[in-house]
Amino acid sequence: MLHDSGNYSTANEYHQEMFAALRDRDGEAVRAAVRSDIDAAFNVLVGLLK
Repeated sequence: MLHDSGNYSTANEYHQEMFAALRDRDGEAVRAAVRSDIDAAFNVLVGLLK
C-alpha cells in the first residue's frame, strides 16, 4: 500500500533526514523529521479511509 500511495519516497526522505539529524546530534531536526514523517503517513491513511 505504501508504494501505491506515492508516499514511499517521501517516507524515505524523512528517514534520511532523521538519520542525519541523529548523526549530527540535532534534537530539533530529529523532532521535525519524525513529525513530518508521521504527518505524511497520517495523510496517506486518511486518504485510504475516504
